[in-house]
Amino acid sequence: MRPPDRSRGCGREQLPVSQVVTVEKRLYTRFKVDVPVSFSGDSSGDGTIFNLGIGGCKMITRARVAEGAMLTLRLHFPDPFSSITVRAAPVRWVMGEECGLEFLGMQESDRERLAQLLHTVR
Repeated sequence: MRPPDRSRGCGREQLPVSQVVTVEKRLYTRFKVDVPVSFSGDSSGDGTIFNLGIGGCKMITRARVAEGAMLTLRLHFPDPFSSITVRAAPVRWVMGEECGLEFLGMQESDRERLAQLLHTVR
């Protein structure tokens, strides 16, 4: 019987790259999009949504937004979707001109239209 190979540290076996598992914190899939958005609340301005899911998005804007700020978003889609309003979207992170938003408050009709739109993006 060979002694364990301890040259890799702590005697733990290293996993091949193909077996490494990443943990995704999001509950919903995000899709790459390019959607104009306007927002108001603790900060106001306009920007562009670059990835979008039923539970949130990543936005780029030149307006100053702070982590923890509460925003109301109006996503401007082409017809037949028109615009979709998110009444409560807290800013979860900010990195330069990019920020992550969670969708907490939406009317059911807007949520259904967003789900339909995301189904067409797939």
